[in-house]
Amino acid sequence: MAENTYKKPPFQTESKRPGGLFRWIDKLLNLDFLLDDKHRKNVVPYLLFSALLAIVYIANRHYAERSQHRLMQLRREVNNLRTEYTTRKADYMSLTRQSVVKQKAQKLGLESGHKPPYVIRLDD
Repeated sequence: MAENTYKKPPFQTESKRPGGLFRWIDKLLNLDFLLDDKHRKNVVPYLLFSALLAIVYIANRHYAERSQHRLMQLRREVNNLRTEYTTRKADYMSLTRQSVVKQKAQKLGLESGHKPPYVIRLDD
């Protein structure tokens, strides 16, 4: 009886597909030198440093946008509080006029004096 053997796949040649965008970029940049062992040791620290700078740049951008958004929120809040303060101050000023105080006192049964006020002096 014959021994079992695996079928050998037919010899495949590299398919000649039409060049796409990535093949064009690969030919244009020609970064094959990065794959060599002697060059890889020299380039890796620079790549890591560039990646670190990119991460710091992105984080800084997010922080700046968040800070700007918070600043805009605080400005809106200050404007609202300033408007509320001005409104309350105007209401208070209108309530402390002598005519308004006199009307409220009359509702409580109080009357203004007909005699002008006088000063009490004590002799020492």
